[in-house]
Amino acid sequence: MRNKTRSLIGVVTFIISVYIVFRLLAFPAGLFSATFIGGLVVWMLTTYRVSVDPGVIVVPHLVTVILFIVHVYEEFVAHGGDLQGPYGHIIQSESGPAAPVVKR
Repeated sequence: MRNKTRSLIGVVTFIISVYIVFRLLAFPAGLFSATFIGGLVVWMLTTYRVSVDPGVIVVPHLVTVILFIVHVYEEFVAHGGDLQGPYGHIIQSESGPAAPVVKR
């Protein structure tokens, strides 16, 4: 079996398994599966056909990640440093950073 065929089968299997697990856990499975399928289509139209040198991609990728972190920090500061949403207590718990404590 060729590597490309094996890769394609692995990606499709991953999408199907994520869909099934999310349906069982009552998560919005359609939303996540649609984004995975969109990523699959973009991948098949681009780097699936022609391989890309990772050295060309790594610098723009890292710059994008750094800018995303700066954006998230700016949003955090703009909202007064308050973690919003139903899971804000996870990071703000007394038992340490990112400790999954459920307050009822």
